[in-house]
Amino acid sequence: MFSRLFGRPKPKPKPLEAIGKLNESITMLNKKQEFIEKKIEREVITAKKYCKTNKRLALQSLKKKKLYEKQILDLDGMIFNLEQQKITLESATLNVEILNTMKTGATTMKNMSNGMTVDDVDDVVDDVREQMDIANEISEAVSQDFGFNVFDEDELEQELDELLDEDIQDVQDVKDINNDHNIINELDRINIPNTDLDKEKVKNKIKVGENSDSDSPDIDAELLRLEKEMLA
Repeated sequence: MFSRLFGRPKPKPKPLEAIGKLNESITMLNKKQEFIEKKIEREVITAKKYCKTNKRLALQSLKKKKLYEKQILDLDGMIFNLEQQKITLESATLNVEILNTMKTGATTMKNMSNGMTVDDVDDVVDDVREQMDIANEISEAVSQDFGFNVFDEDELEQELDELLDEDIQDVQDVKDINNDHNIINELDRINIPNTDLDKEKVKNKIKVGENSDSDSPDIDAELLRLEKEMLA
């Protein structure tokens, strides 16, 4: 009933809508200024045209020019006021948005810390430290030596010495094998004597070899021994 008598309350304009209307008004006033400036140019042309032939018409054009110039000044004031109002409204809108954001953040923080006190935080920290201490103790207990030494250290040392001896022997065997290969290669190089003259040359070579120094005495001695056996 009251709404019929007094009418329904008008909805409050939103800030963005108000800023949009202000921009529209400013644009419209700027276009009107441009239109009036064109009229001023036209009146100036008319005054110049009739300043000598029709002085009355020239004066009327100048009077219109003055009126248009006053309109330009009035429009400038209107545009300035609208611009100032728009800037103030934009600043207020930004402040409101920032305030709402701060309120939202404060409410969120309040909900997150609802029912939580400093003593509760201290209790949680103490519990965490206690559990970490327990975990460290368990880790130390599990990783410690159980005391069951099933190894004889002396026996291990003896086995290690035997392995070292075997390694040395293996190295010596490899050297012997290399010596044998060298002997075989030398035998292949020497021609087996078939004639008495060849045998005589070999005997002379053996005598020279027995009296000479060599870089490999073991190999040379073995070669000389084998050559003697072949001449026998």
